[in-house]
Amino acid sequence: MDSIIRTETLFETLQRPGALDAPLLIAGFGSPESQTPASVVEYLVHEWDAGLVAHLDPDALYDFTVARPNVLIEEGERVVEWPGVRLWHARPAGADRDVLLLAGREPHFRWQRAGAAIAEVAHALGVHEVVILGSFAAGIPHTRTVPVRMTGVGGRFASRAGIEAGMPRYQGPAAFSMALGVALRQAGIETASLSAMAPFYFAAEPSPHAMAALIEVIDRGLGTHTSLELLQPHREAFDAQATMAMESTPAMAELVANLERQYDEAPAPASVLRADEVLADVEALLARRDGEAGGPGIGPPRRAW
Repeated sequence: MDSIIRTETLFETLQRPGALDAPLLIAGFGSPESQTPASVVEYLVHEWDAGLVAHLDPDALYDFTVARPNVLIEEGERVVEWPGVRLWHARPAGADRDVLLLAGREPHFRWQRAGAAIAEVAHALGVHEVVILGSFAAGIPHTRTVPVRMTGVGGRFASRAGIEAGMPRYQGPAAFSMALGVALRQAGIETASLSAMAPFYFAAEPSPHAMAALIEVIDRGLGTHTSLELLQPHREAFDAQATMAMESTPAMAELVANLERQYDEAPAPASVLRADEVLADVEALLARRDGEAGGPGIGPPRRAW
């Protein structure tokens, strides 16, 4: 770290990590709908031994009665672990460029100011390309490969990853990641969204299979080889619990079989239905479950990273 960037934005501290080579910014945020994007970035921070560069002022972004901080004991003293948005730097083995990693809980307040602050810092660090991670529930079976789609301007990363960036189609209530993407694009930075799909009928946040799918695409786009060893037990546990749920609930097994057929017959994996488009299947499932005992739920994996 050789110098501090003076800024009046929401960033409390920012130290420039030396000269960066064509830095790619990868961002992921946790929300009530999905913890997977932030978990992917945190996993990469751990696996790539990334160093903390900056963080946004949490007092300006969060309602702490909703996102309560954690209290920890360190060396016999109580310390507070605040929720926040943090920025790390890494140069993972195999990559021919630097990587900046941005993750945190979706802010409650000041989305426009936060987006402007991130765009300002991205410019200061020489970022011209950003990939924002996403994950959403969809009508896909857990027994098939997780589809990953990209929208926006994919740039050099997309070309190397072998993934074609399409046009965004979603319209409706926005997530912070969407607002950030608009802010970055308006600031003249090439921005793409990279999203993985997860089966709507099993609640697992973060989704270990969606995490693995996103990391595999990131590896292709950077030339890295990130170990998925820490994710493997969570993937196996998810599959085992899903099998138990299907065995104990015939209607669930029927639903999965129907989704498998739709997936296999679809012209492209990305054409499978979003969760809000398969409500009829859910209602039919619930109707058929009348009198059946509920199967075991699929809970979120405990993070080991």
